[in-house]
Amino acid sequence: MFATPRRIASVLAVGAFALTVAACDKPDPDVTFQSGSKSVVIEQGKNGRIEAKPGSTLLVDVPKDVADGYWLAKSFVVDSSNKPTEMQLDGAGSPVLHDTHATRLVVPSIANLSYVVLVGETDKAGQGKAGKQWQVVVNIRN
Repeated sequence: MFATPRRIASVLAVGAFALTVAACDKPDPDVTFQSGSKSVVIEQGKNGRIEAKPGSTLLVDVPKDVADGYWLAKSFVVDSSNKPTEMQLDGAGSPVLHDTHATRLVVPSIANLSYVVLVGETDKAGQGKAGKQWQVVVNIRN
């Protein structure tokens, strides 16, 4: 059976209404982390995991509304008492970024290490603000 113009108009009207309703209830943006051929998409406020090879890079890609503001990425190791310490490795974190949607971070050249990358909105000085955050655990494997 072929669609009549009236049926097409009805479907388009329902579709337009659904898009309007969906736009009103816009979900928080997701951040993509990629290492080699593996990637993971993290919802705001949630945690994820990704594997990386020693000495490789980790691509961090944020959505446009975050990229238009100020944001940064930092890497932390966590000790046995769950105390995070920022990694002191060149390239393991980013400077404050603005008007750019992606950055690459250096993965340490240490096999069998796990660490945390935190991506968050910040202010121009990088002093932080109550904004969106995303977190991924990076497991370094050969």
